[in-house]
Amino acid sequence: MEPEELANEARRLADEAGRLGKALERAGKALEALGDSEAWKDPGIRRKAWKAIEACGGEGAEKLLAFAEEARASVRDLEPGWRRALLDELHEAFLETGIELRKSGERPPVFEAGILSLTLEFEKGVAEIAYGREKVARVPLRPRSLPGAVGEANAFLARGWPGAETLFRALRASWGAALGRRGGDPSGRVELGDLPAELELSLRLLGAWPKGWESGALDRARFAYWLDRLAMEGRLAFEGWRLELGTATGGSARDRKRVLFLRAGMGGGQYYLSLRFVREGEV
Repeated sequence: MEPEELANEARRLADEAGRLGKALERAGKALEALGDSEAWKDPGIRRKAWKAIEACGGEGAEKLLAFAEEARASVRDLEPGWRRALLDELHEAFLETGIELRKSGERPPVFEAGILSLTLEFEKGVAEIAYGREKVARVPLRPRSLPGAVGEANAFLARGWPGAETLFRALRASWGAALGRRGGDPSGRVELGDLPAELELSLRLLGAWPKGWESGALDRARFAYWLDRLAMEGRLAFEGWRLELGTATGGSARDRKRVLFLRAGMGGGQYYLSLRFVREGEV
């Protein structure tokens, strides 16, 4: 091998040694984290450790890689028991706060907690809190902290509620403005996906935009909650007008950006595509 070839190989090996050294340092920190028996139950810590160990590669890494493989097999055996224990702790935590959990899904596990749903993503170590089908928050999957997270999500939805009568007037103004820009049938329908921006403008004109809210703060979860609450408070008809929701069917129901799942609505528990206002007594 010529000196130039030797030099090239030396540079290559130096780079490899540096990479392996840094990777080993990260693997060492990951293994230190796994020195706590409780840490093995956290999928996020485990996933980070596997990644750090596997990045070592090359000579001298065989023992670490063998350890990772053996540990993975052990975790597969232990994980069902950990999940059962986590679910038991979750039920106990909610029971202590007076919130009833009702299971509504299996894979992944989904629980109803009042008006919210809780989806447990074991592999990612997170729980998704949703209103209907709209995400409100994603939080670490820690049973004792989840009742508080659900309480915060409830407060998030309720915060800024403008009142049923104000919302009805703002929705009717938004519907009329959208139709006016579009032209055509003055009694036509407007898709729900187009309304939050219109509704924000109408609420601002009415002086009813929630204090402290930034532009765009009316997200899909809050919008769905507002429409449901309007129905639950008996304000789908007001001042001689009636609000009608149009259900989503066929292909429209598959485009989630256009439709909104409502728990109450005009009967509840389904996707809606549009709304319109009609004079009382009209069909």
